[in-house]
Amino acid sequence: MLPRRLLIGLMFLLFSLLMVWPAAAQDTDLPLTATSTDAQGGKLLLSFPDEWAAFADESGFRFSDSAETLNTFDPYTLEGDAFVLEVAYLSASEVNGTEADAVLNQVLDELAAEVDKLTTGAAEPFLDEGLLTTGEAESGAERTAATVSIIVAVRPLGEGYLQLVFYKAQEVLDDDLAVLTEMARSAAYVAPAVLTENNQGEQPSISLDLPQSISSTDASGGVLSVSYPENWVASEAQGTINIADSEETLGTDTPGVGQIFGSILFLPSDLLSGINLSQNATPEEVLRTFVSLLGEGGETSFDLDEPQNLENGDFGGALATGTAEGGGQTLAISLVVVEVEAGFALLIFGSAEGELSQYDTLIRAISNSVTYEPFVTGS
Repeated sequence: MLPRRLLIGLMFLLFSLLMVWPAAAQDTDLPLTATSTDAQGGKLLLSFPDEWAAFADESGFRFSDSAETLNTFDPYTLEGDAFVLEVAYLSASEVNGTEADAVLNQVLDELAAEVDKLTTGAAEPFLDEGLLTTGEAESGAERTAATVSIIVAVRPLGEGYLQLVFYKAQEVLDDDLAVLTEMARSAAYVAPAVLTENNQGEQPSISLDLPQSISSTDASGGVLSVSYPENWVASEAQGTINIADSEETLGTDTPGVGQIFGSILFLPSDLLSGINLSQNATPEEVLRTFVSLLGEGGETSFDLDEPQNLENGDFGGALATGTAEGGGQTLAISLVVVEVEAGFALLIFGSAEGELSQYDTLIRAISNSVTYEPFVTGS
């Protein structure tokens, strides 16, 4: 068994640890998030730098260094440091097979058909089981005759693949690749429907509406609150909140196919010294500390990606996804830290292996809804 109680217990345990070395901060900042809804109703979510211009439609995203460059829609008119990045989600029905090399070759073939000459190097590993290649694309059209540097990358996402094609007038730099890597890492796709063993073939879409809410009062008198979807259920006790897609999920130790749970608790700023952090620590620093501690051993092993930035209204947040493995079972998990009044809210979501990515946007929405009201003496 891999009970979720073990995961939540580990979070409480971290409060009492005295010797922790926080991981180094991430260099690439992606404070903005864009959403593209495809023709089938699926949602592609992607974070990007605040100085970039962005455009989204059913086919995906187009990013650039400026609105002027973005409006040209033609990578072969780029000059100086200008660039264009095109991002799309390729569903399982749109790709040739499930292997990254086949998908990358398909993208390159389609790109080669649009230009006069395409030259690329050998494919290199890119994030989790993805591939990347760099090279040049040449257009001989009289109006736009030019050669541009390109980066083409694909990575598995949900049931399909994320595709990125980056065009730049000048040579591609390491900084360009670093930003693309972090953007690709931040990507999430919410499928238009979720099919489970319990819904007799019906496929309800994942709603991002959160009409229900629940609050829990902790030992200090502070009130932790969170909103959650219609038809979900929730429970609370002494400052901890549990939410799930059904009563069955809420009462089980290990979620099955089509099930997802979440647990939320509050970490006061004045307890951060107990895990070797200052009261001014950022959400990312807190999350990195928790991820580091979760990976220090024990009967359960954790494999979590690098933290991603998470918008949370006037506050900040960070999110890391991955797996927890123990007792012969693997659980997909998402660990979130959001800044709230007087401290941080810690959230952990879990589902059956391979199913959590479709809930990414919903997890972000729930995390953004968390609030905390400290107890005020005399109130």
